[in-house]
Amino acid sequence: MAISCFLTYWGEAQDADAVFEAYLAGPASFLAETPEALSVELYASATATDPLLGGEAPPLLVAQLRFATLALAERALGASALFRALDEFQDMPASNWHAEIEVMRGQIHPKAGEAEGDTTAVP
Repeated sequence: MAISCFLTYWGEAQDADAVFEAYLAGPASFLAETPEALSVELYASATATDPLLGGEAPPLLVAQLRFATLALAERALGASALFRALDEFQDMPASNWHAEIEVMRGQIHPKAGEAEGDTTAVP
């Protein structure tokens, strides 16, 4: 079992690629410092397709943090690294934005239905 914490950033940007690159250079580095995170991956809006959006614009970007247990994910939600990443988003070239945080539990199935190259791992 794995626990994923998704930070979904919604908003408007003239250049979604610039938002992604700025996030990778700034706030994503703080997410990489999140205690006990097994991995941090970023999903660019250009690669996001969600049938549940019903034709709405995709999010600006999604950051996924993976944890071994729910307790570790809950503890990470209170970590300063996460708050700093959210705070630093204010400097991104985006407007009318907001962030949603969602925690999910799931099973790991390597390569099952996952596309190659659609994510950026944060070192």
